[in-house]
Amino acid sequence: MTRLEEQLHFTEELLDAIPLPVYVKDESRCYRLFNRAFEEFFGIDRRSFLGKTVFYLLPDDVAGVHDKVDGELLASVSRRSYEARSHRPDGAERDGIYHKATLTRRDGSIAGLICTIYDITQRKEWEKETLRAKEAAEAASRAKSDFVANMSHEIRTPMNGILGIVELALDTPLSPEQREYLGVVKSSAEALLTVINDVLDFSKIEAGKLTIEDTPFEPRKVVGAALKTLALRANSKGLELAWDVAPAIPEVVSGDPGRLRQVLLNLVGNAIKFTERGKVVVRAEPVADGDGNEIHFSVS
Repeated sequence: MTRLEEQLHFTEELLDAIPLPVYVKDESRCYRLFNRAFEEFFGIDRRSFLGKTVFYLLPDDVAGVHDKVDGELLASVSRRSYEARSHRPDGAERDGIYHKATLTRRDGSIAGLICTIYDITQRKEWEKETLRAKEAAEAASRAKSDFVANMSHEIRTPMNGILGIVELALDTPLSPEQREYLGVVKSSAEALLTVINDVLDFSKIEAGKLTIEDTPFEPRKVVGAALKTLALRANSKGLELAWDVAPAIPEVVSGDPGRLRQVLLNLVGNAIKFTERGKVVVRAEPVADGDGNEIHFSVS
């Protein structure tokens, strides 16, 4: 065996040991060398494709994509990487990332090109499975949110009816004991309605549909109404419930009175729950570094 034959044999052995598909083309874009991984990737016998172009290996539309890149690489020394799908004779499809580079002679002239293929077929399948699982999870989440929203609406309607009837009853002549009982019913119904609204808001947040209003309202009235709702609970624990709105606060501001009331009910409700004795105070004052249109609320 001559030295040249030994070098050629060594090159072939080296290529076959590489786990990635590798091939070499000449200036005519014909295959001149393959490795074993190339055969396995395309499901072919490499001897049948030596001296032939990519149009013998792949359908015309797919082959045309590769041939266009090959032509550009053979026009000037360069490199190119791109993703493509290949069709095997057995009908299977393989996804790969093709890394191509121009081959040159010692004098710098272009002799052909070399390409390695990174098989990403399995990764593509995992991506599809992950996407399907994500879509299924999102669909389940949307179904849950829709159910919670519908359920909350269904419960809120009769709760508002109960509150309406209780308020009508409280406007009639009642004994002190009856008025106290109805007051407890009203307070409990309002508390339950607050929980229902919280659940509904949570479902809206999940669905990305929560909106914040921007309407004129009187902050003193909102604070007073929120504390009135919780007064009975504070009184039952022997706590004083007070509020202090700074004189600098405007009579009318712009914002979402419903959300403000909701936040105050949550904070003051927790304050009452965890205060054993003394008092709970709600304060409203202008933001120190603001433009006069922002209010800072605190509960202590």
